[in-house]
Amino acid sequence: MVVSLWNGVVTPDHSLIPERKSLNTHLLPIMAPSSNTHKSTEWFVDVEDTALLHVAAAVLPNVQDQRIFGFAVRFNWDDVLAILRSLDPKRKIPENFSGGLDPNEIEPRDKAEGLLKEMGRPGWKSLQDSIKENVGMA
Repeated sequence: MVVSLWNGVVTPDHSLIPERKSLNTHLLPIMAPSSNTHKSTEWFVDVEDTALLHVAAAVLPNVQDQRIFGFAVRFNWDDVLAILRSLDPKRKIPENFSGGLDPNEIEPRDKAEGLLKEMGRPGWKSLQDSIKENVGMA
């Protein structure tokens, strides 16, 4: 089971990919259908949500000796392509090549979302909002 962490570059001057629009600029060229033969289904979590879960584990007295499962939402790469198409309809986006969703239920993920709420967030950041931020369109 794969969990993808996404969001923008924190320190662009020290990054291997200095552009804010790294997903758009660096990932799309390699997403052509001819180069993708796998059907990857994954879980997504925004890096800011993950960071806040780490803080919750460190400061909340009700979190002791526990694993925290940061699994926000299932996705596949067709979902990402659809979001990119909606954000920039004029841009040529590769055809869909993936499909399906991870069938696993991650029951403890609800507890992790509760910790985010305890820390002042409304819940998980959506895949769409994270992609918007990652490509500089938020």
